[in-house]
Amino acid sequence: MNRGFALAKLDGWVIVRQRGSHVRLQKHVTNEVLKIIVPAHKPIKRSVLSHILKQARLTLDESIEIFENVLSALRQRDMEKELEDSNEEGKGYSKKVYSQCWQRSRLTHNR
Repeated sequence: MNRGFALAKLDGWVIVRQRGSHVRLQKHVTNEVLKIIVPAHKPIKRSVLSHILKQARLTLDESIEIFENVLSALRQRDMEKELEDSNEEGKGYSKKVYSQCWQRSRLTHNR
């Protein structure tokens, strides 16, 4: 599953089924169920993406915010894994690994 579908799941969308290269997602909101079909291939045309966002009732800013939150979480997870791996090798946290993780976290939070 690619990161696009991870984003959708984070926003409350559920994968209902897949047929060929298209995935159907749905989300329960107040009094209705929103349904969208998303192509599972790359690239997705700008007009198709625009149509998907309209059906999902998301503004471009909202979708960017969700994307940034997921990227931040993925970066944090990767940094923690890197630190765990260096610790398991018996070296403890090497200055190089710690420095790289710290620099990445500064870049993530300064955006």
